[in-house]
Amino acid sequence: MSTTKPTIVFSHGAWQPAAGYEPFAQKINEAGHPTEVVALPSVGGTTSPLPGVPEDIAAVRKALTKYADEGKDIILLCHSYGGLVGSNAVEGFDFSSRKAAGKKGGVILTVYMSAFMVPKGKSLLDMLGGQPLPWMNVEVSTSSP
Repeated sequence: MSTTKPTIVFSHGAWQPAAGYEPFAQKINEAGHPTEVVALPSVGGTTSPLPGVPEDIAAVRKALTKYADEGKDIILLCHSYGGLVGSNAVEGFDFSSRKAAGKKGGVILTVYMSAFMVPKGKSLLDMLGGQPLPWMNVEVSTSSP
């Protein structure tokens, strides 16, 4: 691990776009930590069909790749839905695995801030016993407008 402060990558929630996290990221930046709030493609989009979890994971992995390949220590900060995304995106980016492969940089810590911590191979629905909660409105559409 390096002696510089880790870069903090945000995997944010689904109810607010990346810009909503920028004031918090700025405060962390002022404390000397470089930051990036990854804009998740599924949040705030207007295309149909909307991008989904795979595209969000790819966006976070792109940021992790950039910083890890620069040899940076990374803290992955996951909020709410971002925990589902981060849990999947972080695979292979942990510092120990990268070091064993002769690579510098990597995720030294994953923080779940009011977030979903989902085991590999599971979905949120799996964690609810396969049934949505009463307030969840699940609609499936396979057609385009």
